Amino acid sequence: ITQLVGRSEQAEHGRLILLLAQADRVKAARGGVKAWTVSHLDVGENKARGIAQAARRIGSVPDLAKPLASGQVGADTVGVLSRAARAVATGRSTTCRPMSASRC
Repeated sequence: ITQLVGRSEQAEHGRLILLLAQADRVKAARGGVKAWTVSHLDVGENKARGIAQAARRIGSVPDLAKPLASGQVGADTVGVLSRAARAVATGRSTTCRPMSASRC
């Protein structure tokens, strides 16, 4: 049962990310998605930043929209895959060198 509840919660979060991604694309949120998230969803700045980043990232991997909304993958997975896709598209390495993890 806990796995089912977890998947359901992940799916709800995924649908939120997709809705916010659409709002971000059409500039519907005055002040941006992060500010809207802080004021309307009662979350802190750091969590709102993460949600806003996830909403922007899904645009770079649109094939993951359906798995995200169904709970098959989470926002963190989308983040990792979108960074890898961007690195491949720009010819950058997708691996991190020791001592430079912040530049991955």
